[in-house]
Amino acid sequence: MSQPSTPMPSPDACSLSTLSSPMPSQENTPDTSAGSSTTNSSLLYTSLIGTVNSPFAANAEMLVNIPINNNPHPLHSVFNDGANYWVGPDGNVLRLMFLVKLHLEGRYNKSGEYFNLPETGLDLADITNAKIQFEVLPLDDKEKNCPVLVIGCSQFAMTLLYALHSEAEEAHNALLDAGTIPLNVPFWRTYKEDDKYSLVVMAGAAFKDVPDLKTAMTPQMSRAEAIKCAGLMSPSKARANAKKFSQVLDNNEGKKSNSSSWHICDLKDSRGQYSALLNTYDLHGTRVQSPDDRDEHSVHIHVSDYKTKLKEGMIVELEVILKLWNIKPRRDNPNPRNVNGSHIYQIMLQHMQLLPCTKYTQPIFVDSLKDRKGKRKATDEMTGQSPTKKGSFTGVSDKDELEYTMVK
Repeated sequence: MSQPSTPMPSPDACSLSTLSSPMPSQENTPDTSAGSSTTNSSLLYTSLIGTVNSPFAANAEMLVNIPINNNPHPLHSVFNDGANYWVGPDGNVLRLMFLVKLHLEGRYNKSGEYFNLPETGLDLADITNAKIQFEVLPLDDKEKNCPVLVIGCSQFAMTLLYALHSEAEEAHNALLDAGTIPLNVPFWRTYKEDDKYSLVVMAGAAFKDVPDLKTAMTPQMSRAEAIKCAGLMSPSKARANAKKFSQVLDNNEGKKSNSSSWHICDLKDSRGQYSALLNTYDLHGTRVQSPDDRDEHSVHIHVSDYKTKLKEGMIVELEVILKLWNIKPRRDNPNPRNVNGSHIYQIMLQHMQLLPCTKYTQPIFVDSLKDRKGKRKATDEMTGQSPTKKGSFTGVSDKDELEYTMVK
């Protein structure tokens, strides 16, 4: 598969202060010089700079320090699956943070009422595999109210993903003939008509406590209910008894489920697909899982509020981990595209924060940013170097790196 044409900057061309290269055009971006006090004091500016100064920021220094050997690889002690994960120099799962725009109108966005479920014919297996996914775009060169530095960092996050993808594919396919190379589903998606790439960020399972298909319609009742039961048991009666039996258990356990919990029956159902499932299976205990999405005040956003709180083009801060599935070929699969198996790359959401965000005005953050700038300036004066002339990185983290504080 041909790789994107985005230039891959040399580490020597990227400094710790600029974080990414090449820099975008300054057209339609605010003046971030010392005289621009209005821009520097704005909440959006502070939030954007806070993200790019995170120790998890996806920048050139981060890329240089990501180990090449044995990356990605399984982490069975952390994740209970057969996927491979990228790890950092410390051996722990790699965490990346970067800035993007929500592309809710994109063809790959699946954050609506039915998530990534099929349009018709929902079954219990589909509910089990349902995922919430967001499509996002890097900040473009003409983004308003964004410093040039921030735009460059957002765009470099894409470049970092291109590089990690290329390394993994080269390592997997080095000894394979061209005709046996597996199908490749990269981190990004392609819009050929617009000549652009977008990213798909997976937010995990949409539902929790989905009943097992083998037992979803198994009658449940107590001995007392069995004695009172009259007539032939039918699937509808079994579902009614199961719901009643579960409610009794909840009462006996001190009502562990609270009114703030959302269940599948609470979701908007414009096409009546959930209703059809509820008529077939007992899904009263199937809960809706909301990812760790936060609004401007760091308050959790429930999936039921996506339509009102998430808007097209919103700038968000993402924290993600990277995942690779190596799918073996199936002998019984008639699809010639999958005859050699497939490599599926995924960006897994850990946290999404709408910007601007008030957490970046808290004293602990402001003080740590000032302290970091002061120490760097002193170091530059001692060594006789300006930040833009430093061209090498080490595998050891800068002790003066900003401590990112996530306020829940």
